[in-house]
Amino acid sequence: MKRLAVLAGIIGFLAGCGGGGGGGGGGEPVAPILSNFFYAPTAVYVNDGGGTTTLGGSFDFYDPNGDLASMTIAVYDSSQTLIDFLTDPFTDASGVTSATIQIIGQVDTTVIDVFTVQIYVTDASGLQSNVIEGSFRVSAFPWADKPAMPTPRTGYAAAALGGEIYVVGGEGYDFAGYDFDPLATVEIYAPLTNSWRTGTAMPTVRKSPVAAVVNGKLYVIGGTSLLQPGGMSTVEEYDPSADSWTAKAPMPTERFAAAACVVDNKIYVVGGASAGFTLATVEVYDPTLDSWASLAPMPTPREGLAAAAVNGKVYALGGYGLPGHLATVEEYDPVLGSWSARADMLLPRSDLSASVTGSRIFVAGGNYELNRAIAETSLYDPATNSWFPKTSMTSGLAEAASGVVNGKVYVFESLISREYTPENDIL
Repeated sequence: MKRLAVLAGIIGFLAGCGGGGGGGGGGEPVAPILSNFFYAPTAVYVNDGGGTTTLGGSFDFYDPNGDLASMTIAVYDSSQTLIDFLTDPFTDASGVTSATIQIIGQVDTTVIDVFTVQIYVTDASGLQSNVIEGSFRVSAFPWADKPAMPTPRTGYAAAALGGEIYVVGGEGYDFAGYDFDPLATVEIYAPLTNSWRTGTAMPTVRKSPVAAVVNGKLYVIGGTSLLQPGGMSTVEEYDPSADSWTAKAPMPTERFAAAACVVDNKIYVVGGASAGFTLATVEVYDPTLDSWASLAPMPTPREGLAAAAVNGKVYALGGYGLPGHLATVEEYDPVLGSWSARADMLLPRSDLSASVTGSRIFVAGGNYELNRAIAETSLYDPATNSWFPKTSMTSGLAEAASGVVNGKVYVFESLISREYTPENDIL
C-alpha cells in the first residue's frame, strides 16, 4: 500500500502565550495536556487533488512547565497497521505554557481506506501528553456510469423486481431528437452482470405510466398514447415466473405523468395529468382484490412528480403545477386518511426520481427552468423532516427514473445509466 503522507509538515504558529517556564512552580514536572483538536477535510474522494490534497487543523495545549520539545504524528490504516510516523521538534515553544498549534500537511488520496491520525507532544523532561485522535477517510466516488438502456426513449417508468430493474414503456426517439410512437418496450437491467436484456413487451403501448412491484409482480398503470392522448386507465400485471402479462381492473381516473409507491402491499397513485388538467387525485389499488379506491386528494395538484413510501406513509415530492416547477413535499398517512405539508426540497424540480435508502428518501435528476437538467441530489429524513445535500452527479438528468437493488440506487435517463452507492457519499 502506498503510504499516506499525512501532516508531513507543521506550521509552528503559537498564540496566547503564558508566563515563563521551568519546573511548574517548583514541584514535580507536569505532562502537557492537549485539547480541541480540529481539522478539515475529514473525508475526500479517491485521487482528490490529483492524488494529494491539503489537510489543515489545530489543537490547543497546556504545559505548565513551558518546555515543549516535540510533536509526534502517527497514522494507521483500517487494519491498525502503522503506515506513517513523524516527530518534529518545537523551536519556538520555550516559556510558552498555553497556545494553539496550527498544523498543515499534504495527504495522499490514492488509497481508499479510513485512516486514524494520532497526535501527542513531549516536553524537555520526556513527559508525554495525552493522545488526541481523529480519522481521515478516502472514499470511492459514489456515482459510477453503467451501460445505457438499449432503446433510447423518454417518458418511461422503472421498478426493481427480483434483483433487477425493469424499464417499461416510454416514447422512442432517434439521435436527431424526433419523436416516434409510444412503446410497449420492456428492458431489464441486471446489476449483478452489469447488462441489459429485452423482456416480454407489454400488451399496451404507452408513455408516462407508473410502475410498482407487489408480491413479486410488476404493475404498470396509466400513461398516454396516440389513441388516448388525454390519459389511460389501463393496468397490466407482469408475472416473471410465467413471463406473461395480464390485464387488471382499470384505474378510476385516466391519467399520465403521475407517481406511485407501495404501502402494505397496496399501490398508491398520486397526481398526474388528464385531458389537459393537472391533478391532485389519489387512488389506491389492492392487487389481492384487484380493486381500486379513491382517497383524499393531495393539497397541491401536480404532474411529473415522484412518490416514495417510508414507515407506512406516502410522500409526494416535487413535480409541475402552479406556479411552475415545485419543491413541495406532502405526506399522506393511510391510517388517518389525511395529508400534511413537509419541508420543501432543496431545489424545485419535476420529472425527478425518488428512491428509498434505509428509512430516507434519495432524490436525483429532474428539470427546472428552461429545461435545465439537474445534477444535484439530496436526501430527506422523514423522522426529522430535514433535507441534506448529497454528492451531485457528474451531469444532469432531465428526466429520471430509478430503482434500488442491494442498497444501491440505479438512476436512468434515455442515454445514461448510473449507480449510486450511499455509503461512499462523504456529504
